[in-house]
Amino acid sequence: MLMGAMSVRCCDGPWTLAVEINGFAGTLGKLMAPASAGTRIVSHFTNMKGHRLSSWWEDGELRTRFEWPHNRSGSTPDALVDAMARAGFDLDDDEQAGPGIPENLALAEQLTGVRVTAELLDNATHGAGIVQLPPSTTRPIAIFAPSFGA
Repeated sequence: MLMGAMSVRCCDGPWTLAVEINGFAGTLGKLMAPASAGTRIVSHFTNMKGHRLSSWWEDGELRTRFEWPHNRSGSTPDALVDAMARAGFDLDDDEQAGPGIPENLALAEQLTGVRVTAELLDNATHGAGIVQLPPSTTRPIAIFAPSFGA
């Protein structure tokens, strides 16, 4: 899978914003657990059918993952409840449709300090690379992770 990456600066230092169009690498534990060793990764996946999945990995551990705001999993499923409420998620409505991209980006911003805007995406210098997927896997729109050595 082709992934573009750019270095971004925020409140606590440099991060890497990786964007994978029509991909799903950020949903895979086999990739994200080792990639998050010693750091934090926030990923958001969405597809054409409206399926959305948000994940917070820290130091190799899946801390929180959810498709619906009221149905969270991971080692600390409730750790993001306050941040989710500030980002616009309705945590009390179990009939709510999955959160949209704006809510997920607002949550990612709270966790990383990185504000993703059209201007950021348009004006950044992107590097590109290929992510080798484990066998028998199949699609994240964005992965946010601290920059390595940038």
